[in-house]
Amino acid sequence: MLAATRGGGKSYYKISNLLNNFVFNRAKSVIRNVVKPIVVAGSIALATTTIAFSHNLERFQCDNGKYGFRNSITKEQVIDCQYDYVGGFREGLAPANIGGKYDDAILLGILVGGWGFIDTTGKEITDMKYDLVGGFREGLAMVKLNDKWGFIDTTGTVRIDFKYDWVNLFREGLAMVKLNDKWSFIDTTGKEITDMKYDLVCDFHEGFAVVKLNDKWSFIDKTGKEITDMKYDVFDNYFHEGYAKVGIRDSEGEMKYGFVDTTGKVIIDIKYDEVDYFSEGLAPVFLNGYYGFIDTTGREIIDFKYDRVGSFRKGFAQVSIRNPKCEYHTFFHGFIDKTGKEVIPIEYDDIANEFSEGLAMVSLNGKYGFIDTNGKVRVDIKYEYEPCGDCLYPSFHGGVICVGIRDSTGSIKYGLIDTNGKEITDFKYDACWDTFATGVAVARVRLGNEEFCIDKQGNRVDCDY
Repeated sequence: MLAATRGGGKSYYKISNLLNNFVFNRAKSVIRNVVKPIVVAGSIALATTTIAFSHNLERFQCDNGKYGFRNSITKEQVIDCQYDYVGGFREGLAPANIGGKYDDAILLGILVGGWGFIDTTGKEITDMKYDLVGGFREGLAMVKLNDKWGFIDTTGTVRIDFKYDWVNLFREGLAMVKLNDKWSFIDTTGKEITDMKYDLVCDFHEGFAVVKLNDKWSFIDKTGKEITDMKYDVFDNYFHEGYAKVGIRDSEGEMKYGFVDTTGKVIIDIKYDEVDYFSEGLAPVFLNGYYGFIDTTGREIIDFKYDRVGSFRKGFAQVSIRNPKCEYHTFFHGFIDKTGKEVIPIEYDDIANEFSEGLAMVSLNGKYGFIDTNGKVRVDIKYEYEPCGDCLYPSFHGGVICVGIRDSTGSIKYGLIDTNGKEITDFKYDACWDTFATGVAVARVRLGNEEFCIDKQGNRVDCDY
């Protein structure tokens, strides 16, 4: 949700951060038993006993302290436990390490040296010789040797020589590269599409990339052509629905925002105190202390009267007004539709960002329930929920959700309800999370020191991930 802010902060891509190259396959995988994060081979992995990955293979640690892989369903060992560390499979290959050493002078918490790749049978497709590696994307993997980065293909053949100080994975056929503190992009043949001149660049997205030179921003296309002059103090990372947020400081040093299209044309005047991206044809904008919404022509569709707003999702946007009776920053929350009609009264103490399976969690007087898109309370506002900072509100998956009830001792016990508010299991679990949309297992729970999965009747079943 957007709140009133001032200034021109830009949350651009953190180029130097190695934690962005590891991708878990969430379709068939769930991270389990997380102990602590460990960065490995330019990728973020997790120090656990078992993590499920794609290709029906899961990494596991044997009694000898080494890592291998086993079938995530049958638990049959597939790849021997001989590696000091392994990452997840991407494009049929996984990074593996033998003999690497931790060197905090190079990168904190990362094994350096002894890296290579194995296939799903355990065959090593490269020697275990690289300083660092990243996962495969678009058929190429970033690898470091003798303090320089290059790329190899899925056969282990070097496709792009080791010459760069830093690189990132390929996206849309192009990869960011850095040499002597300047940035450019290369294609899969190693050709640089621009001079090595930019101070900072962001990944390509839908054919365009944002670039910075001399503290000003613009964007380029895949030929390297700059679409606008280098004049913007702020430029959004990506285009959303064909438009990108831009900002320029006025004569008094205040940042003002508007939008450009993919031709570089300013299509929304640069006059707003804050804007967010377009979603479903509307963008939230901030002017003179309040938020409203504009369409892609710049027409102000929804009046400027809200203290906080969210983006439209499935035809609805969360909006908030400040509680006038409270000196602290507390708000009442509700939802509006695209005409500005308040479909959910702005009266709740808290509210989910969006609807899930037609319902959204709301809070009133410290209790939680669910309303539908007509504002009708579908699940009584009587349940307990313990917010966890920036985590999302729980959502219905497969028609069920975990909720809590406080018992006579003051402890919260959890169970499952359906979208009609019917309690379909006993409220006896100490924790309940990860409701699943498919499969026999519908939730993962904890009872005492045991963690397991249950079905819709509360019966213990095998976890399907």
